[in-house]
Amino acid sequence: MSVKECRRKDCTNIMCNRHSHRYGYICHECFKELRYSHMSIAMFMAIAKNDLPNYNYAEEFKEEG
Repeated sequence: MSVKECRRKDCTNIMCNRHSHRYGYICHECFKELRYSHMSIAMFMAIAKNDLPNYNYAEEFKEEG
């Protein structure tokens, strides 16, 4: 079994199971972020993992009950 490194800039995750012929491998964590980002795949993959704002939406919008 080979190591499949995430191709997103500055991501160190390995053993990724999603692959694009154009962009390479992407880890589960980055793919989850990509799904909720509002940018192109190329731009997302080029921006360093820690350069995007990391909002805690669950903390911001708590359920009332």
